[in-house]
Amino acid sequence: MAHFFWRMAVQLETPLRQDSVVDMVTNSGLVVQSVLYLLMSFSVISWGIVLYKFRQIRQARNESERFNVVFWETKNLSAIHTASLDAGESGRPSLSRRLSGTHASHPPAETAQPWGE
Repeated sequence: MAHFFWRMAVQLETPLRQDSVVDMVTNSGLVVQSVLYLLMSFSVISWGIVLYKFRQIRQARNESERFNVVFWETKNLSAIHTASLDAGESGRPSLSRRLSGTHASHPPAETAQPWGE
């Protein structure tokens, strides 16, 4: 019995062996591994969404800056309309499409059918 306590005391005095993170994951159970892989995959997906949205915002900001330059330098509304059509689409309807009523979810005003026909 004394030998058992002596062995326990020696084990407590020696520092515990630190495993690497990879060793801890590979030596863990199926539930722990599943949760860790699920968290890791959601983290990668969320960072992908963050980077995609950052890219969209940067693109919209650049398009807005280009439109502002054209808007303030041009006195002709038809030139402004043409420039806004050429500016591209950044996930939102352009100013010219909103003004003319040709948003993607609505048909253009010219193609709308009267009530009785």
